[in-house]
Formats: sequence, structure tokens, C-alpha cells
Amino acid sequence: MTEKNAFNPREWTFLVTFPYRIGLWMAHLDEGGGTYAKEAEMKALSDIILTIEQKYKNIPFLFSLTQGTVDFAKNTACTDLAAEDMKSLLSDTKKLFDLLKNNATHQEINVYKILLIDVAEAVAKAAADREFGVHNLYGGLDKGIFGLLAKPMRLGRGPKVSRKEKEAINALIDALDANEIIQKWELDPFGTK
Repeated sequence: MTEKNAFNPREWTFLVTFPYRIGLWMAHLDEGGGTYAKEAEMKALSDIILTIEQKYKNIPFLFSLTQGTVDFAKNTACTDLAAEDMKSLLSDTKKLFDLLKNNATHQEINVYKILLIDVAEAVAKAAADREFGVHNLYGGLDKGIFGLLAKPMRLGRGPKVSRKEKEAINALIDALDANEIIQKWELDPFGTK
């Protein structure tokens, strides 16, 4: 069983903040959708951070880690952190594994991978798809002319997770080397979903 003291303070901070960084990255991946989408995604990030603390409480190392993530999220304004680009975040997974493989068990590492994907998926699912997100772009489903058209035409009711978000989650699964434990998102070969 891995203990927190197996890591120095800098390493521990890196592990604790990584789930929040994943969520912040996912929240800023699609720039459309307006204020509603951003608020929904940031709320989803806060909610999933609290959820993972309870979900993994039977694994002491991960419970301690997620408690640190909850404390970090409570004490950090999202404006204090810049959204990361995909390349830098995915390259940090190598650092992540170097830390974990020397100090954590195989089970703890796999569960941590699942935890990170849980965060990414929860944030991605929070706001409706932007490609047909008329109701998000124009202030709500029943607001404005576009909102009125959206309801009967069912615009803005596309898939919850955009193609860009699905591709990013799949890239994260590859970077985490989690293909054997997590199923990738299916992408429409015609590029519509």
C-alpha cells in the first residue's frame, strides 16, 4: 500500500493537481458555447472532484490523493490557472508514470488512470455539443429567434460530447496507456459526431 510520504512535496503536488489540470484542459478544449457551457463545465469539474474523493475512499493512497485534489480545487480560483494545451498535458503523463511506477502498486496506478478519465469525461459531458449548440450560443433554449427555432427543429440536441472532446479523451487514454482498461470513444467516420 502506497503512502503519501513516498513522494516529496513537489511530486505530491504534481499528483494532486493532475486531475484538476485534466478537467480544466477539457473545459477549455471547445471555445464555443458561451458562458453557459463554461459554467456547466466548471461546475462539472467541481462536482467530479468531490465525487472521486468518495468513489476511491476504499483505496487509502487514492483517497489521500483525492482529498488533496479537493483541497486544491477549493483553494484555487480557476483564473489562477491557465488552460493547458494538449501537448504539454499529455507529455506530463510520462512524468506521472515515472512517479507512480516507482512508488505505487499496479492496482493503484490503474485506478488513478480511470480516475483521470472519469474527470475528463464528466467535464466533456457537461455542456451540449457546440456544433449544433444554438441554444447555448444564444442565451438558452427558449431565448431569441434561434432559441425558438432550436426547440421544434431539435437543434442543439446533438451528442453531449463533441468530436474534438472525444478525440482528446482518446488521446488521453493512449497517453495513459489505458487501452486495456478503458474503452475509447467511437468516432463517426464521416466526422459528424
